[in-house]
Amino acid sequence: MSAPKSTTALGEELAKDPLHDSVQAPSSTRAVAVPENLYALIKRRTAIICTRLKFDGVIYSRASTHVRNSQIFFYPQGDQLSSPVPGSIQHIYAMPAGELVFAVHKLLPLDHHDQIIDPFAMYPPFPAKMYSSSFSSHLENVKSYYLYLVIDLEFFFSLYYVYPCILSI
Repeated sequence: MSAPKSTTALGEELAKDPLHDSVQAPSSTRAVAVPENLYALIKRRTAIICTRLKFDGVIYSRASTHVRNSQIFFYPQGDQLSSPVPGSIQHIYAMPAGELVFAVHKLLPLDHHDQIIDPFAMYPPFPAKMYSSSFSSHLENVKSYYLYLVIDLEFFFSLYYVYPCILSI
């Protein structure tokens, strides 16, 4: 069993800049080589990469670290007039100015080839929608203020058992 991190180390790892509502990379971190899929997005060979990040009291993780904490709803390109879409955080990295950003694969919408009808489409006031189980092939930048919410699948499935007539498909 490894020793727990000190309060200072954990505080730096989960650092937040309270004045600008943006998350900053800890000053003690160093840039490392980026994976190819992240390079395709950021066009840099090195970057500061984190495994998790705390923002507004919520811990976000990349999918390879903790799947449950990587599932989010976000506004594509930060457009809050559009509907939020679900996605999975693949990387958390720092922009050149130090702001930490998520690299996300978004879930694809249902395709007519899926042969599945979205049962929620009949109820426009009910804010639910079905998505494909497939992810987009490219990553998308998602800044912390593009986030809508974290998806808690355990809570969703507990709702299914309480209200199966509403959520069954």
